[in-house]
Amino acid sequence: LPVEFVGTKQWIQWGDGMDVNNRTEINATRVLDEKGKIWTKIPIPGCSDIPRLGGHNHVCRKPMFDPPLPGLFGFGPGACASADPKAPPCTSAEMKQRGMPFGIVDKLNVPNVTPGTYILSWRWDCEQLPQVWFGCADVTIK
Repeated sequence: LPVEFVGTKQWIQWGDGMDVNNRTEINATRVLDEKGKIWTKIPIPGCSDIPRLGGHNHVCRKPMFDPPLPGLFGFGPGACASADPKAPPCTSAEMKQRGMPFGIVDKLNVPNVTPGTYILSWRWDCEQLPQVWFGCADVTIK
């Protein structure tokens, strides 16, 4: 069953995601595609310095588009990946320095279904590269 977004807001959830009082409300960007499906744009821009795209040990100086909050952009620990096989892996300190200690929260309309265990899946379409990422979660409805 499709799950619909509710409203025009999203939240940046700081920390481990359990404290609902540790959220910053931002405007959501909803997009209606040619098939009539509504998508929500991830509000955190990557780096604008194409073609490097924030590669290993490269400082991301400016976002691809305006971030929802000052300084909230980049690739996080993903910038430790490199297409250069000779590049050394990131150190633990570099990984920590690039950490992005937040999540993105959307409000969804849960369909009227029988109580039970379900799998929720979603996808992220990359804006800078021809990539699609998938995720899923176990959800229990009581």
